[in-house]
This record gives sequence, structure tokens and C-alpha cells, in this order.
Amino acid sequence: MRMWDPQWAALCARHRVLRCDLRGFGASEPPAEPWSHVDDLVALLDATGLTSVAVIGASFGGGVAIDLALAYPGRVRALVLAAPALAGHEWSAQAEALGAAEEAALACGDLDAAVELNLRTWTADPVVRETVAPMTRRALELQLAAQAEAAEPPPPDLSRLAAPALVLYGDRDLPDFPRIARRIAAEAPDARAEAVPGAGHLLTLERPEAFARRALAFLAGR
Repeated sequence: MRMWDPQWAALCARHRVLRCDLRGFGASEPPAEPWSHVDDLVALLDATGLTSVAVIGASFGGGVAIDLALAYPGRVRALVLAAPALAGHEWSAQAEALGAAEEAALACGDLDAAVELNLRTWTADPVVRETVAPMTRRALELQLAAQAEAAEPPPPDLSRLAAPALVLYGDRDLPDFPRIARRIAAEAPDARAEAVPGAGHLLTLERPEAFARRALAFLAGR
């Protein structure tokens, strides 16, 4: 949840806002049995009495937001996605190499190396690195301790994505994420992709004002 601190005041000034740690992140530990992030979000919306919402998601959370909108189109009225992942995406050799290096570090029990690799990959901003480091370590610790995994969603049929979507990406990110953004814009009925100049993958933290400004302008009236 802490990664949204830079946007929190701006979003809450205009909207009722709910944020959560997905299982396996922050304060939400993974259960002993397989689970579904989408089902968790629907249960959270039901518990808080929210029937139709705009959903903002970044990176992995952006992919979950897409899955939610496809599985429950009546619950999602708009999407703001920051460098989202996408189920079924064919990752570049660069991204595959990074994943393999992280797995190798974790297999050796070198959590420090895995954290450092993630920080080098996802941001060059020293202030953002300081913020993200404990979040990354916590997520990796939970990953190592997990007894089960979240269900893998099928590759999405983006032509069925009914909610209007704004897809933002940093122009200094890995090439996979601009490609994903442009694919969503090309295949979804009502989506557009926009670059955030000077931002890497964690654009919500690196360019918080620009992100909040674009998100709020897009959500106005939705």
C-alpha cells in the first residue's frame, strides 16, 4: 500500500479511495492453499460495499486490474494502468534474463543480491530505491516462505475489455512495458497509451505529480 503514498492526498481530495496489499505483498501473507487475486479483490469490494469502481494498478497490480475488469466487467467502470503486466505476454530476452538471475540468487539464499538486482532493474532514482528496497525485500521474503501460488489467469482477450483505460508507461522502462501498453491500446475498444517522459518502470513513484495529474484528468466524470 505504501507505494501509493505520493498519490494518496491528491486522489482522496476528489474520490473515495481504497488501497490494499495483495496477498504475498506488504502486510498480506499468502495462504497455504492456491488463491485468486481477482477473487480477493471482489471479496474486498463486497466487504466494503463498493459495487462499481475505477481501478488503478501498477506493474503486477495493473495486470490484476485487467484480469478483474475482464472477469467482472460490471464492477469496473474505468482503468488507470501504470506499466502493467499482462498474462500471456511473451517476455523479451532481457526480461527473461533478469527473472533467471533473480531465481538463481534466491535459490542460493542470497536475498540481498535479489533485492539489489530488482532495485537496479526497476529504478535508477536513489530516493525511490530507498523507498522500494524494504517493500521488495518483504515481497521476496513472502515469496520464499509461500506454500502455494496464486492462480495463473489465462491470456486476456483484450477485445472484451469494456472499461475505458488509460495506460501509462515510462520511456526509460524495459521495452516489454511500452509494447504491452501499445498492445492494450490497439486491441481494447476504449484504451489509449501514453508515455511519461524520464520515467522508468516505477513511474508512480518517480513521477508522482505527473501520474496523479493524468489519472485524475482521465477519471473526471467517470
